[in-house]
Amino acid sequence: MLEESYKKREFQSALKKETILLQREERLENVKRISKANEYQNKKISEKIEMDKLKGEQIMKEKADMLESRFTVRRQAEKEKRELMDNVEQLKKKGNLNK
Repeated sequence: MLEESYKKREFQSALKKETILLQREERLENVKRISKANEYQNKKISEKIEMDKLKGEQIMKEKADMLESRFTVRRQAEKEKRELMDNVEQLKKKGNLNK
């Protein structure tokens, strides 16, 4: 009877140790899984930040190009206006312009 009780205690002890090991392994697997999920999320966030940065740079370049185009058009219009005014003035001086 004593031997049977000893074996039963040993079995219970071994069972408890095995249960603890299994629980520890499950926790480690959960930690790894959560770590991988966090790593994936961080990678996605980093990619989005980089894409937003590139998009912002592209928008700024387009804005600068549009401003430069506007200034070029404005300078050309002012040049043409000056040339036209000069032509009108020359015609006035020559007396070829009817008022």
